[in-house]
Amino acid sequence: MKRRPMFVWYKQSLFLLLSCILFVVQTSLSQAADTIAYRLKVARNDAVVGGELHLDLQLRISEGVSPRTLHSLTFDVPYSSDLAPCDDDMATGWMFGTSEGYRTVVSKLEGYYRVLAAGQSVNEQGSGVPAGWFLTNTWQTVVRLKWIIQNVAPLNLQVNQATDCSAYFVNISNNPPNLAESYALTDEGLYQPPLAVQLSLFTLNSLNQSIAIRWTTESEKDNLGFNIHRSFVEKGPYDIINTALIEGGGNSQEPQRYEYIDEDVIHNQWYYYKLEQIDRNGGGQMFGPIKIYHQDHAIPDRFYVQQNFPNPFNDETSIEFGLPEQVRVELTLVNMRGEMIREWPQRTMAAGRHRILWDGRSRSGLQASSGVYFFRIKTDEDQGLVKLIKLR
Repeated sequence: MKRRPMFVWYKQSLFLLLSCILFVVQTSLSQAADTIAYRLKVARNDAVVGGELHLDLQLRISEGVSPRTLHSLTFDVPYSSDLAPCDDDMATGWMFGTSEGYRTVVSKLEGYYRVLAAGQSVNEQGSGVPAGWFLTNTWQTVVRLKWIIQNVAPLNLQVNQATDCSAYFVNISNNPPNLAESYALTDEGLYQPPLAVQLSLFTLNSLNQSIAIRWTTESEKDNLGFNIHRSFVEKGPYDIINTALIEGGGNSQEPQRYEYIDEDVIHNQWYYYKLEQIDRNGGGQMFGPIKIYHQDHAIPDRFYVQQNFPNPFNDETSIEFGLPEQVRVELTLVNMRGEMIREWPQRTMAAGRHRILWDGRSRSGLQASSGVYFFRIKTDEDQGLVKLIKLR
C-alpha cells in the first residue's frame, strides 16, 4: 500500500485546526454582536410629598439574534434620601410564566435595591420549561420597584451593573443545556412617558363639616377633566363622589389650581382619596391614594400650632392652629434672616380650629425662592413658630 507523504497529513490537520479556530472566532463574533439594552421606565409618579413613584426595570435585545433565552443578571438601583421604600413593594416574586422558568428576587438594602433575575432548572418530570426567560427585541419588565416620595426633586435614578452575569442559552430548546458567553449590556437611561397632566400638588384639608381636596397641575395636554374617588380603607373599594366630571384645563403650560369640597363626611373617621385624570382621547391616569383623619372640630382646650402640610412643599402648604378663646391674632412669615416675606391682616378670630393656606408667594405676589421659612402666630398671651421648607 502506498503511503501518503507526511506533509499531507500535516496539511490536512492544519486545515482542520484553522477551520475550528475560524468557527470559534465567528461564533464569538456573532455572540459579541448580541447586546441587551436595559432602562428604568416611570410607571407612576404622583410628584408630591407622600406620593408614590413606580419604576419598571425593563430589558430587550437591541442587537443580535432575537428571541433568545436569558439565563441570569444582577442590577443595583441606588436612590437618594428623596425617596423611601414602600412597605408593600415586592421583596421576592416569581415572574414571567411558570415558577420553574424564571425567578426575580429584590433585596432592599441601605440606599439601593439589588435585583437578581435567575433562571431555574427544569424539573425532574421534564415539563419542558426552559431554565431562563424568553427575551425578545421589545421592552419587557423584569420587576417593578416602588418608592414613597420624601422630597419633591427631579428624578436622578440609574441602574448600576452589579455583575457581568448576563448570559443566554446556546439554543432556545435548551438541548444541550450549554450557556453562551456573557453579552454586552447597554444603559438606555430613565424613560418617562409623556403624561397628559403633570401634577405638582395633591392635598387634603379637614374643615369643620367637610374635607377640601386641592390639586395643582403644572401643565396639561388634552385634559378633559377629573374624578374624585373615595374609600374608608386604603385598599378600597373606591367610589366616585363627584356627580359630574370636574372640567380640566384642556391644553395649558401654566399652573392650574383645582378644589373640590367633600361635604358627605363624618367626624373621627379616616378617608382615602384618589384623583383620576381623563384625556379627551379616553385615556388617563390615577394619582394617590392620600389619606386624612377627619376629626371633631370642637373648641380646643389650649392654644396650639401644628406643623405645616405638606412639608417640604413646592407650590402651597397649610398650617393649622387652635384657639381656646376669641383673641386678636397676628400672622407673619419670615425667612432665615428674619426678613418679612408675608403677613396677614391682624384680626380677631373666634375660638376653634383654624387653617391658613400659603401659596408660596411673597407679599409682592412673586413666588418665593426655595429655602427655609418660619410661620409665626402670636396672640396677647401665646405664640407659636413653625419651620417650613419650600422647594421649586
